Order: sequence, then C-alpha cells, then structure tokens
Amino acid sequence: MSYMRVVRVILLAGISCSATTSIGQNPCGEPPRRQATAETQEVDTRVIARITAVNSIPKARNQVTLAVLLDKRFDSGIAYHVVDEEGILRYSQTVDSDGDGHADQLLFQANFCANQSRTFSIREGDGKSPPPEDRVHCGFYPQQYDSLCWENDKVAFKFYGPKMRDTHVDGGVDCWFKRVPYPMIDRWWAMSEQGKSYHIDYGQGHDPYHIGHTLGCGGSSVWANGRLYRTNTFAKHHILASGPLRCVFELTYRFPVEDKLVVETKRVTLDRGSRMFHVQSAYHSDGKPYVTDVAIGLTVVTGDFRAVQDHTHFVACWEKIEDSEIGTGAVVSGKHRFIKVPGDDKEPAQVLLICRTNEEGIVDYHAGYGWKKAGDIVTLKAWEAYLLEYSEQLHKPVTIRMSN
Repeated sequence: MSYMRVVRVILLAGISCSATTSIGQNPCGEPPRRQATAETQEVDTRVIARITAVNSIPKARNQVTLAVLLDKRFDSGIAYHVVDEEGILRYSQTVDSDGDGHADQLLFQANFCANQSRTFSIREGDGKSPPPEDRVHCGFYPQQYDSLCWENDKVAFKFYGPKMRDTHVDGGVDCWFKRVPYPMIDRWWAMSEQGKSYHIDYGQGHDPYHIGHTLGCGGSSVWANGRLYRTNTFAKHHILASGPLRCVFELTYRFPVEDKLVVETKRVTLDRGSRMFHVQSAYHSDGKPYVTDVAIGLTVVTGDFRAVQDHTHFVACWEKIEDSEIGTGAVVSGKHRFIKVPGDDKEPAQVLLICRTNEEGIVDYHAGYGWKKAGDIVTLKAWEAYLLEYSEQLHKPVTIRMSN
C-alpha cells in the first residue's frame, strides 16, 4: 500500500474532496457536456450524495477535476453516476488511490464561471453510461526498453526503466511533442516497430527532445553539497489508474547519496485537458524520512538561456527546437533557488529549481510543456501567462462539499 498522501485536500463536514484545474479558453461559455463528443443522456436514479462546488475567484476555470472520497455510504460493487444541475450525466472515473484493490475516489470534470457555485449529485448507476473518449493513458512498455509512458489530449511523456539502467539516460522526463487530441504513444511505438521513426513529425507530433543524463521536463533528484545526485532509471513501477480522466502511477528509485542509500517513491498524476503533470516524491533512507534539498529540472536542449524566466512560484523556458518552438515549465508552491547549468559536448544544458522537502521527506511540484505547433501556446508570453494562471489556481482551488 502506498504511503503517499493526497494533496490539495479540503476537509468539509468530515468529507474529503479535492480539485485540480486545467487552463483553457472560454471555459464557461461552451460546457463540455454540450459539445458533440460529450455526454447528453439524462439520468434519474436514486441519489446517494449531493455535491456543492464553489469557484471563489473572479476568473473562469476550465475542466476542473473534482475528486470525491468514496466513504462507507458507497458500495464498492456498484457503479455510480455524476449528474449536473440539469440532470445531465458527466463523464466520471473511479480511482484506487492507495493501491489496496478498492476504489476510494470518484472523479469528474466541470467548468466554472467566475465566482460560480455549482451542484452535482452522485447517483446509482443504471448500466447505460456512455463510453468516454479515449484521451488519457499510461502504460509500461517492456518491449521498448522498459519505458513508462503517459499522455492526455495535450501532452505526452516518458520515463526510462530497468533495461536502460547505467546507459545514456537517467531519471529524467522525456517528452513527445503532440498536436492531436487522441492517444499517440501506442501509435508511435507501432511506427517504430515498422521502421518509421517517431523522431519525425508525420502530422501528429514527434520526439525531438534530447535529455541525456539531465532531468528533462520535470524530473527531480537530490541536491546536496552543491551537486546533483543521479537517480539512474526507475527500479519498480505501479500503475494505479489509466484514464479516462486521470492517470496515476508510482515509480521507485534507489540511489546512493554520500554514504546513504536513498529510496524515492515518485507519484505522478496527469488529468485530461492539462499541460501539467503533478509529482509528489517521498524520500527515505534507513526506513526514515530523508529531509533534503531537491532539484527539479528543465532541459534546455539548445543551451540558450536567454528565454528562461524565473518567477515567484514557477520557471518558464522557451526555445527553438528544429522547425518550431517549445515552452517547458515547472510550478512549485514554496520557495526555490534557481540555477543554470550549461551544457557540454555530452549533455544538454538545464535549469534547476532547488526546493526543500518537508519534515516527512516529501516534495510536491507540477511540470509540463506547450508546443507551438499544437496551436494553443505560441509565444513565451503566452506560456508564462498559462503557468501564472495555473499557479494561482493551485493556491485557490475549487472547494467542494458533499452532503446526503
């Protein structure tokens, strides 16, 4: 069972609920349920619980992921529906967040206008739930060098596993740049097996992002004595959820830091509609929390630091790669230091955000990218605006309350 704790949790009336947000345009003008690809079925079954969700900021929010604790009033053997104010079914997903074999969270997404309060009901399922679109996925690929890959409708990433240990890569996050909403990872692997390189863009995206031994787009490791310690590739993996709204997995790393063996459990979460994945890493040594500085990395493939911007709660990078441009970024909640590490003939450059774990040896952050060819993020200014809004919404989440 995982010891990782759920973050951004709001305790109201004894019920645990949480919310995360995707950033998008015109969020309350075109609710997803009214679009041709979304649910339109009306539902009228027995109500188990009611939810009040409040957006307390004067800005609209798009695709907010709401997570409701499945407490003892819910039967794990029954499917449940989430229904909005007009009786329309929402896409939903159950998640076993602690890995004990029983679902303990019910997820769904909703849009909010500025300062809007919304109500939803959780009802017994009627077996007629429409299948959601396939947009969020994670998987382990032993045939592809033990890669652990994950993606949604905006972004795609890869960690390297045991078969790549002690090679030219490490514990960094590799990126696939994608510009289509449907899943591409399996397609890219299939192309590779057919002799077509996924490093070439055939219209859906590609992988031109070289990370070497750097931390890539949001990888992390221990920073001590003025140096970055290598994690090597992950030793174990555990997939907890793979869509349709959220994927969740944990990776275990074991690596030496001075005279200690450090064990890191890295939990990664990615929601539909978001460019940012969430990381919560817990460090232990000798069975006890390992309190340390941690470096969060962003590889600068070209080595050009001129468009790297350090802000209070995030760092934004922007560079030209091949025939387009890419913005990478990381968001942290607390204080951080900022270090530029030049590249050389063997490794690309990177920037590091140095943070401190809490007393339980846990560090929490978000990372992701925006690719110009995908169309939504086309300038450094737009990328900084996205990261700023994302950071602001993390600090003021939608609050939800559940009642009978």
